[in-house]
Formats: sequence, structure tokens, C-alpha cells
Amino acid sequence: KIEGSKSVQMDVDKEKFHLVLSNLLTNAAVHRKENTLLISMTEENAAVFLKFESLVVGDEEKPYTGFSTQSGLVISKHIIELHGGEMNVEKNDSHFVVHIKIPRIPPLL
Repeated sequence: KIEGSKSVQMDVDKEKFHLVLSNLLTNAAVHRKENTLLISMTEENAAVFLKFESLVVGDEEKPYTGFSTQSGLVISKHIIELHGGEMNVEKNDSHFVVHIKIPRIPPLL
């Protein structure tokens, strides 16, 4: 299910941003408990906020251990930071949530 703003125009490296989205969707698919993934997008001032939320497996079959061992998440976080954004992950017993804040126009590198 996708909720949020209509289309949003951002100045991002398309290939790198595609990799971020692919990594997050793959991660959600691997760790999900049910066929439930909520993606939301909102805009505020000059930033876009994305949220990926899924129910996760609550046992040790597919453990989540954070950015340190989940290379797809590490790569995604790095790409978002290169675009001047932030990426954070929350995990509890039943939910896995990735929050992304990215400026519509990234700072000059």
C-alpha cells in the first residue's frame, strides 16, 4: 500500500536512488511476516520524507541486527547522506520502519 503526496520532483542520481528503493523493498520482503508493506511520502518545505513500514518476523530465522551487518541498508544510508539526507531505522518485535528525509535539491558536493 502506498500513501502520501502525489508525484514529487527531486534532484537525485536516478541510478543510486533506484538502488536505495530496491534495497529497502528487498529488505522488507526478506524480513516481512505478512504481505504488508506501507510506503508513505510527504513533503515539507524543501524536503521529502519517505517511510517504509512492514511487519517483521519475530523469531531468529531472519534476524535484524542493524546497519552494521545489513549491507543493503548501509549502502542506502550512504547514498541518502551523499544527497544531503538522513536515514534511520526502527525495529521492535513486530515492526520494521525506515525513515528517510532527503532535500528536494541536494547540497553541492
